[in-house]
Amino acid sequence: MEQQQFKGTKGQWHRAIKRGGAERLVGVTGNNFQPLCEILYSGGYGMTEEEVEANANLVSAAPDLLNALIEVANLLEENEPNWYLRKHYNRITSALNKALGNNSG
Repeated sequence: MEQQQFKGTKGQWHRAIKRGGAERLVGVTGNNFQPLCEILYSGGYGMTEEEVEANANLVSAAPDLLNALIEVANLLEENEPNWYLRKHYNRITSALNKALGNNSG
């Protein structure tokens, strides 16, 4: 896969929780605690508190997951995957295209 760069916020992302009364704000912050996304949990919208926190965990891990997936894609490409790995390589490149905003994925 040709070298592509993530154009979003660089550095580590962190899950943050702010409690206030019955509501909680679960979010993800970048370095220097700049907000990247927020998920308001007030016991409604069909999501449990556990689901909201799990979603925030996944979002905060996104940069690490993206970097790992890029490494795997490069490794597979360099070693010309055999037929039994080709479908995995295709799934990886499709996911990377989606994450990087490419229309081909």
